[in-house]
Amino acid sequence: MSRILYIIRHAQAVNGLNQSDAERNLTSIGEQQAKRVGKFLKSKGIFPYIILSSPAVRARETATKIAVQVKIDPVSIKINQLI
Repeated sequence: MSRILYIIRHAQAVNGLNQSDAERNLTSIGEQQAKRVGKFLKSKGIFPYIILSSPAVRARETATKIAVQVKIDPVSIKINQLI
């Protein structure tokens, strides 16, 4: 059985002038972008077996929005410090 790896960059994040890079949140546009990616995956019948994310807030928020759309429990997202 072959597997397909999808690499998705985080959605739009705030500039973060007063916070570290890893602490930057998604903007409202970024939240909508992440939801659209999840809806797109679902519409194509793509239901990931696992979702990996970096520990950066914007990456985790993106992964969570996608997970909700493809009916994956966001608690099951794997955070990898090396990403």
